[in-house]
Amino acid sequence: MSALEDDTQEIQIRVMMLADSAQAVGGKLYILGGGFDRINMPSVPFNHRFDLAMLIEVPWGATNQPYQVVVELHDADGALMGYRVEATMETGRPPGTRQGTSLTVPIAVPVVADFPAPGRYVLRASVNGREKNTAALEAVALPSVIAA
Repeated sequence: MSALEDDTQEIQIRVMMLADSAQAVGGKLYILGGGFDRINMPSVPFNHRFDLAMLIEVPWGATNQPYQVVVELHDADGALMGYRVEATMETGRPPGTRQGTSLTVPIAVPVVADFPAPGRYVLRASVNGREKNTAALEAVALPSVIAA
């Protein structure tokens, strides 16, 4: 098995969490209102702003190389919902790090998305074109919106 086929050498997105607010500062994630999987829609359609907090694990052998990270919002049928963010990520080996140690990279991504109707939506994160993790949420219309 080559190093490219060896999962221990691939970047993994270990955590994807929806939050009211998230920041990545000094190697840590600061999260407010994290872990939700449901939004209430006071109107339909609904535009909502939140953050996506991620912890990306970079194996020792995968450091010092650029990677393309993409996050997209899809509906329950897999159709792209217009939200897409791309970034190039590269992490180096800090001095004094024990050889072979994986490095954890915290990332906070702002999400501003339109939800055209109630239903299930999924944020999909990929690295170099390979899906690594997802975070799902349910958009729920409030009763007054349904009656309107």
